[in-house]
Amino acid sequence: MTEQIFTEIRNVEKKADEIIGNAKKEGEKIILEAKRKVSNLISKKQEEIDMQKEREIDDTKKKALSDNRRFIEEGKKNIEEAKKKSTKNLDKAVDFTLKKFEELI
Repeated sequence: MTEQIFTEIRNVEKKADEIIGNAKKEGEKIILEAKRKVSNLISKKQEEIDMQKEREIDDTKKKALSDNRRFIEEGKKNIEEAKKKSTKNLDKAVDFTLKKFEELI
């Protein structure tokens, strides 16, 4: 009878070892699957971040080009206004000079 009890204990220990071994293997599978999923998520998020960066860079370039064009147009307008003023002033200066010259004659 004692021998039978010891045999049963050994059998139970073997089953427990099997259960523990299977649980470890299953745990390792779960961990590997979780690592794979995390890696995929990280890759996906990195791609999203890269795409967002590209969109922001493109938007910034477009805004810079638009601002540049606007500044150039404003500069051209300012130049035209300055030319008109200088032409007006030149006409006035010529008239003034002629008037003074006539006064001298």
